[in-house]
Parts: sequence; C-alpha cells; structure tokens
Amino acid sequence: MFDRDKVAQIHTVYGLFLVGTIWIFILTYRSFWIYMAANAAIDFIYAFGLRLLWKKLGITSGGNLPSWASYPMMLGIAVLLFGYQYWQEWVWSNPQTKRKVRITWFNPSFFKRRSGTR
Repeated sequence: MFDRDKVAQIHTVYGLFLVGTIWIFILTYRSFWIYMAANAAIDFIYAFGLRLLWKKLGITSGGNLPSWASYPMMLGIAVLLFGYQYWQEWVWSNPQTKRKVRITWFNPSFFKRRSGTR
C-alpha cells in the first residue's frame, strides 16, 4: 500500500497489534506470567498461522524475516512493553514522584512578552 509497508505492515501494526496489546494488558493486568503466556500464544498464532496464510493469499508480502525469527522478536517486544507499563504505573502511583512529574505540552514562558521586545 505505502512504501512504509516494506518496513512494518501498517495494517497489522496499527490494527491487530495495537488492539491486541491493549486487550492483553486489560485482561492480564499486573500478572507477568499470564501476560507472557497470552502473548506467546497470540504471537505464535500470528507468526506461524496468520502471517503465512496472508502471504499465501497475497494479502501481504510479509517481508524477508522468517517466522521463526519474528516470533522471539515479538516476545522480546512484549517484555519491553510490560516493563514500560510497570515503570509508568510506578511513576504515576508513587507519591514521591507525583510531585516531580510535570507534563507540559509547551513552555508558558515562551508566550510571555519579554521586557523591551515586541
């Protein structure tokens, strides 16, 4: 569809993986081993089932990465996502870090007039 599809297949990255990751996080909240088991099962179905089926039907080219290599890569990404989520929960729930965390989309002083300039 786009040139970016050669790097990452847009229909899976922003569709199947995004929705699947959100649902796995919701259903396995704070349980690492259940999270990893669910991810391992779903990633196996994708890597060795759906991906090969889509290649056979001509829906996607699938790239040059073999299924046996994409499966551990997806599991590694799942571990990173769980670690990031755990860290974010710690930052937002820890009273000591709540005072230090400040999110701003812009710096308010940028819009203030500086003295003597227009």
